[in-house]
Amino acid sequence: MNSKFVQDLLPKCRSLVERPSLQLWQALSISAFLLIGGLWLGYVDITWWQVVMVFAVVIGLDYFLRGYLDGKTGFPLSALNSGIGICLFLRTEWWMILFFAAIVAIASKYVLRIRDKHFFNPSYTAIFLMIVLFGNEAYVNHFQWGSDWYVLLPILVMGLFVTYKAGLLDSVLVFWGTILLCLGLVVDFTSEDFVWLFLTGSFLIMSLHGFTDPATMPSVRKYRLLFAAQIAILFFVCRQVINEGYSFFAAYFLVNLFEVGLSQLEGKTWRGYDLRFLVQVVLTVFLALLLLGMSYSFYLATDGIWPELLTNRCVKFICQWGITEAWEVDDVF
Repeated sequence: MNSKFVQDLLPKCRSLVERPSLQLWQALSISAFLLIGGLWLGYVDITWWQVVMVFAVVIGLDYFLRGYLDGKTGFPLSALNSGIGICLFLRTEWWMILFFAAIVAIASKYVLRIRDKHFFNPSYTAIFLMIVLFGNEAYVNHFQWGSDWYVLLPILVMGLFVTYKAGLLDSVLVFWGTILLCLGLVVDFTSEDFVWLFLTGSFLIMSLHGFTDPATMPSVRKYRLLFAAQIAILFFVCRQVINEGYSFFAAYFLVNLFEVGLSQLEGKTWRGYDLRFLVQVVLTVFLALLLLGMSYSFYLATDGIWPELLTNRCVKFICQWGITEAWEVDDVF
């Protein structure tokens, strides 16, 4: 065995054990969900060879692009997390969609950049684009984890632990708080509706681990909290015009787009005020008013009935591209 190689490797391994990074904690938690809860217990409809294929593509492509474009080496933990995210959420009978999603996720990190920083969440962007492009073959099964407490509790505990270690727990709480506020103001729902949509493993994983990608989150706390609120508001806006199964991914994608423009305003002022913060506040208020207007128009059109939480009201042009069978939940109740 090459002694120099061992001498170089041991300090890196010791550093990972003594000071594990956020990406390592996240990889350990969501890989446990995928391997134990998903593949072993059968909650996730994906085969072992498809998981291996996605992992090989994201790790191999990220390693190559990172070395070629950035001149860096090392195991790409962030790419592994992206691959796990794709395997956890994207459902399809066509393996080529998973293969293409893995390529899109990693390519977005290195092609779509501002100041050497990618602005799209790789896995969430890839999932959203696959559903938009291949709506008849790709979908998100929001109910795949069920709602049993012994499944939800480990997901909740590990998710809260990772977000706490990342210093992002406040963002998750603002996201959940905005969700509850929107539910109370503009949506009609029952306790069963709430359980079906929010007390599921998929929603907990999406919301908890969606806020742990530092490259696509604003670094300043006040910007980050508005970022989380915008995703929650757009979640409800999107679910009124597209299939609910991927409303969260659509909302995250749109807010990432907003960040492209908002990031250009950082450090600038208007009459002594933080210009980026002002614009972000105005944007958040606009989204809230848009949601209120959409819901109130539905209220007027239906003679006093607020939009129901689990009712598809998709715009035909948009929803015809999405698979609706997995989310036709009106027949469930």
